[in-house]
Amino acid sequence: WNLAYGMGVWGKQTGFLYQALAVETSVIGNVAFDGPRAGISFTDGFGGGHNLHSNLLFNFVRETSDHGPFNSWDRQPYFTTYRDGSPSTTPKDTRIHHNLLINDYRSVWPLDHDDGSAYYRDYHNVLVYGGWKSFLGDHKSVNSNLYLWPDVIERQFGMTACAGYSQDNGHEEW
Repeated sequence: WNLAYGMGVWGKQTGFLYQALAVETSVIGNVAFDGPRAGISFTDGFGGGHNLHSNLLFNFVRETSDHGPFNSWDRQPYFTTYRDGSPSTTPKDTRIHHNLLINDYRSVWPLDHDDGSAYYRDYHNVLVYGGWKSFLGDHKSVNSNLYLWPDVIERQFGMTACAGYSQDNGHEEW
């Protein structure tokens, strides 16, 4: 359990958690707010198997007006044995569940899976002032989330965007 706030005072492009080349990280029961970029950034798929739950994230992307409290991307496959013990480029599924993500300060998406993010299971979250984004990547599911006022904030570049965006079919609708 952590309380983190005021990130970006001495350094820019900072957040609560930046993760790279990791496997089976648990991020549980944290309160984090007031940062210039995403609160949590996962920058590759590497081994997967992460578990993010029972977190409260708000007041992020205060200086950039892009993505939101959570941002992931994955542009490079890695050979690991983490999924089932055999060499593979397929990571374990990452679970993001039972979080409260408040999308304010002109951020775009509370859950932003960008640039090839894959193997995510997002469920039982409360997303305030926005929804989710799934850009490229595969093997992502989004279900049983609660969306509060998903389309009310003017988004960057002066447009109001739909809160659920995906290039894939079969994702959650409201």
